[in-house]
Amino acid sequence: MIAVPRSALSRRILAVVAVVATFMSLLAFAPPASAAAPTAPGAPTAVTAVGFDQSAVVWFTAPASNGGAPVTSYTVTATDTTSAGRGGQTCTATDASAGCTMVGLTNADNYTFTVTATNA
Repeated sequence: MIAVPRSALSRRILAVVAVVATFMSLLAFAPPASAAAPTAPGAPTAVTAVGFDQSAVVWFTAPASNGGAPVTSYTVTATDTTSAGRGGQTCTATDASAGCTMVGLTNADNYTFTVTATNA
């Protein structure tokens, strides 16, 4: 056994206790919270359409809320309100300001257009 003066031994013990206390305090902290998962974006607004021969161009405004992630695409769906057996056409746009051209529509039928946004 090596004889160590009491004061030197006390300093070493205090240093070890301080290191252990620091390590234990690091363990006590919770890891940083991860970012919340994105939610569905809001609905696009101001949907307008102009009809042409068996087609229509549909314009809309981007939603006020992107749900916490960038909007990557917009899907426009046509519903034929004149004949339930027709309709269901879709078109996809990546930019709300560009609008979307819907093809395959039936002349003289009435349509409603629903626009949904998809985010990353």
